[in-house]
Amino acid sequence: MEMTGLIGRLLNISQWIVRLIGVNLLWCLFNFPIIYLIINTMFIRTESNSLLMIYTIALLLPFVFYPATTALFGVVRRWVIGDAHAEIMKLYWRYYKENYMRSVLGGLVFTSISFSLFYYFFALGFSSSYIVYFSIPIGIFFVAIIQNFFSLTVHCHLSFLVTLKQSLLLFSMHPFTSILSVLVTIAIFYVSFFVFTFLIPFMIASSIAYIVFGNFYISFSKITSKLKTQTI
Repeated sequence: MEMTGLIGRLLNISQWIVRLIGVNLLWCLFNFPIIYLIINTMFIRTESNSLLMIYTIALLLPFVFYPATTALFGVVRRWVIGDAHAEIMKLYWRYYKENYMRSVLGGLVFTSISFSLFYYFFALGFSSSYIVYFSIPIGIFFVAIIQNFFSLTVHCHLSFLVTLKQSLLLFSMHPFTSILSVLVTIAIFYVSFFVFTFLIPFMIASSIAYIVFGNFYISFSKITSKLKTQTI
């Protein structure tokens, strides 16, 4: 029997908090090699060892971070579309296995592009204010495309190349929604790292994924409903 009133609301809130914490801990577990290396990098004093750690993390990103994050988006997708009672662990593992290769391919593409851009801007010199101002919109655009890629991968049965194209198309059709998702991501990162540090292992990734996919779902639903009305 479903409870109503204040008790019902508090129970519902506590259930959502448990869901967010549960899937976030799963995401951290699957990203453990990268998290371990990032923590170690903070204590390295020499530049050569730091660069070695960064390159190692970059090599692991496509094979560890991207599949784990795709699975995270798969779980929150079920929540957004109304199925909040599915078993998290089984669902996460299913999305992880089903989308592993596409996630790795996406990770290889996006990691290569991001490091190429970083090297390019680093070579030009971040000391120039023009380079900094130019890199900010490019970074926002790039993160928005990656977020669209995660959302489309778990929401639509498309080939890898079509998913990439649709990620760009979705940004061009709803740029403000995509940019809003990136800004919310930045805000959650800021709050988690500088205000409520304890949120990092418990809710940072899951809360970002939930909001990002929620925004994506709104935009995607508008596009599909518009296409349906045009075909009638």
